[in-house]
Amino acid sequence: MKNPASVGDVALFATLLLTSSIAMLTGEIYQRWRSTGLLASLPGLFGTLGLSAILITWASWWPAIGSWFVDTPRVVPMVLLPLALAIVCIAGAWVTLRRATP
Repeated sequence: MKNPASVGDVALFATLLLTSSIAMLTGEIYQRWRSTGLLASLPGLFGTLGLSAILITWASWWPAIGSWFVDTPRVVPMVLLPLALAIVCIAGAWVTLRRATP
């Protein structure tokens, strides 16, 4: 992508896709397990993220993560990572929807 505006547009659309995918997954969790599922999944998500941060700090990987963000082209963290996360959320919503009661 040679035009900087197009990178910004794609990053915006990737972020919007990720946001809608997370909303869809949240709705599917609610449809399948109601409030109990939401109340159980959010602490699980924050616990996983917190343990990841503790592990990264304990292993002193923060400089390596920072240099990865600096050294990679801006398309990767701005576009490809949100798209990959959106695909994971969509797949999770699809699996959850398949098992939801009508």
